[in-house]
This record gives sequence, C-alpha cells and structure tokens, in this order.
Amino acid sequence: MTRPRPKRLRRTNTGSNPIPKETLTADAVTVAWLVSCLFTWVGDGILIVLGTVLAAQFRDQRLLALAKLALLASVLFALTTLPLTYLAYRARRTAPPSGMIVAAVVGSLAPLAILAVVVTRSGL
Repeated sequence: MTRPRPKRLRRTNTGSNPIPKETLTADAVTVAWLVSCLFTWVGDGILIVLGTVLAAQFRDQRLLALAKLALLASVLFALTTLPLTYLAYRARRTAPPSGMIVAAVVGSLAPLAILAVVVTRSGL
C-alpha cells in the first residue's frame, strides 16, 4: 500500500505581480493627502450647510461665525491639499486615480474661490 503524497503548495511568482509595492514615504504622503482632502471636503460641506441654508433662514450671528470658522479651516486644509496632491502624484510608483486628483483639486479650489468672493464683497 502506498502512502498518499502530501499536497504541494503553489508558489506564486512575485515578479509577475502587476501592482508594484509602494514605498513607505509614498504611503505616508498618500494617507496625509487623503486625510487633508477629507477635512477640506468636510469643511466645504459645513460651510455650505451653515452659510447658505441655516444662516439664510435663521439670520443667527453664531451660525455665521461658525460658517466663517469652517471657511478658515477649509482654506487652511485646501492650502495643504494642493501641494500634497503634487507630492502624492510624484512620490507614488503608480499614479493616483485621475478622478481622485480632479476631486482633490476642485475641492481645494472651491474654498479659495469662496474666500475670494467673501473678501471682494466685504471690500477688504
């Protein structure tokens, strides 16, 4: 009687992997970029909700002050998102998805455009 053969494990060829590994620096820049994008978009959302919907209905000065604070935070995160977009594009071996790049740039330019409108309307 013969013994059954043990099953051999298949070896995977790591050289044929189509997705190359990213460096730790590229991963860190990508995570910082995505977190900065997220905070910019959250600030934009708060600004839109507080500045247009709630403040227009209630004319509450506290809501307007909170909307201005959200604008400030959104502008600061937008100013960090734009250079991080460039760094994430350059540091990675595979380029980030083009839709994400467009969303990051448009989401970062929106609070800057809103700030420009607010400054020109107030006459500063």
